[in-house]
This record gives sequence, C-alpha cells and structure tokens, in this order.
Amino acid sequence: MDFRAGLRWAGRSFLDVLVPQECGGCRSRGAAWCERCERETRPEPSLVRPEFDPGVPVYSCGRYGGPRRCAVLAAKAHGRRDMAIPLGEQLARALVELRRRGVLPPDRGLRLVPAPSRSRSSRTRGGDPVLRIASAASASVPGADVEDLLRYRIGVRDSVGLGAAERFANVRGNARLRTRPQPASGRLTVLVDDVLTSGSTACEAVRALALAHVEVAAVVVLASSSPVARAGPPRSGGTRCRGVL
Repeated sequence: MDFRAGLRWAGRSFLDVLVPQECGGCRSRGAAWCERCERETRPEPSLVRPEFDPGVPVYSCGRYGGPRRCAVLAAKAHGRRDMAIPLGEQLARALVELRRRGVLPPDRGLRLVPAPSRSRSSRTRGGDPVLRIASAASASVPGADVEDLLRYRIGVRDSVGLGAAERFANVRGNARLRTRPQPASGRLTVLVDDVLTSGSTACEAVRALALAHVEVAAVVVLASSSPVARAGPPRSGGTRCRGVL
C-alpha cells in the first residue's frame, strides 16, 4: 500500500468510527453491506415468466423483497453508488452459475447491455445505476464486457405507479440506440436490469436491439416480482411482444 492509499484507508477508517456506515440492505450500522444481507441475497438464478414475454429466456437472481429490494432502492433512489459493488457481485455470480448450467455457453464471451434508462433519471441519480452494476459485474466475470447501447426517447414517463398495460404502452417503440453496437465477435448478448415487473422494459429493449441486428441470448435481472417458471417445457402463457424476434 502506497502512502496516499494508506492515507485514504486511514481516513475512511476514522470516518467509520465517527460516522458508522449504514448497510444498504438492512440499515444496520458498521458496514455498507453486512454479512447477513450478503447471505440472504445469495443469487439463485431462476427462469421467470413475465406478463409480457420478450421472446428470450428471463432469469432472476431472486424475489424483489427484503435486503435485495432495499439495496436496489438505495442505489436508484437514495444515491448509494456503493451498492453497485454488492449488486454487481450478485449479478456476476448469477452469470457464472448460468454458464455452469450451460444456459450461457462457457466458451463464449458475454456482452452485457444495461436496460434502457431515461436520460433525465440518469442525470438526477448522478448516472445510470444499472450501468454501474453491470460494470461491476463484468469485472468479476471472465470474458464479459459492457456496452451501454440503449436510451429511452424524451417523453417516456417514470413507471412507478403504472399498471402492466400502462407500463407497456409507456415504453413501446421508445427505446433507441445511443451508439452503434460493436461487432459481436462470438460474444453472447445479455440484457441486464435491476428489477423485472411486467417485462415491458425487456420487451422493448429486445425489440430495439433486434432492429440493430443484435440478438439477445437472455435477460438477467437482480430481482423480479414475476412468477418462477415450473419445471417442464416452456409454456405459451404471457403476452408475446409483437415485433420481438
């Protein structure tokens, strides 16, 4: 540890004594992310069935509740940029597990594409939380990188308080590319997001990427309120998004 790094470490330790950190998952004092919340949010990626089907497999690290919900809200609504580290680690573990299962072939690189965000929301939050989480995850997953490709057009409303049909109508046709995608070069494209509610965001993102000839292999989210898929062949339930794949 060099002299400057030592000073920063000492300064943080001194501040932790004066103003103990608050856990983003349970608000206990002493650490930004406590061991109990780490244990309770260990990802177990499960196939879920959103109301609006994006036409590709959707996997969730866990249910939207408890410490996982608190951490996501801390990152999105309360300026806790440090939550990108534990949430990114959850996403990374889920991706590694999906590789182990063969859902994502381990011999292929991964292109992580954050779900589209509203420019205004990103400015208000000091950046895009999902982009930070994806970037943190990519650092722990061999062969993974991030391409920030999608944005919503001006006029898309905040989805808080909207019903499923309203969410879908709000975003439909409103995702756009902010930059040209890099050549896939054998990589699999994985759409990542923090929370999946109705599936409308995933549908719109997959549609916009398909128009740019980017095929999404899977959607992976930190949390979901959608039901977990039962074992057996894929069901035909869920509203298939027109124009997707």
